[in-house]
Amino acid sequence: MNKNTNILHDGWNKSSGNISLKSVEHDINEFNRLITFIFSPCNYYYYIVDFFDMGTNQVSSSLLSILRMNPAKITFYDIIDNIHPEDLPFVSQAEEMALNHIYSVIGKEKILYN
Repeated sequence: MNKNTNILHDGWNKSSGNISLKSVEHDINEFNRLITFIFSPCNYYYYIVDFFDMGTNQVSSSLLSILRMNPAKITFYDIIDNIHPEDLPFVSQAEEMALNHIYSVIGKEKILYN
């Protein structure tokens, strides 16, 4: 093992009581809920946009309680239209950084399909 791997293993070994001793299957929806709760402990919603046709996919049901919009009928443009005008520069910069990360760091061939 290389040095970085050893460092990780040392940390894992110190926490061995917290690491499962067998493989465990998880419900992906519950896993997503848990991860999102850890990183966003307040109310949240999510959606996936298909930029080919600007359609929204996998819209969370919490969109109704947060934005008072029907997740089954929401469009990407409805969501964009609800961004506070003062937040637009931040949102635009975040999108630019995400795209830069996809194209310059990860590589679009690893995540985008033709």
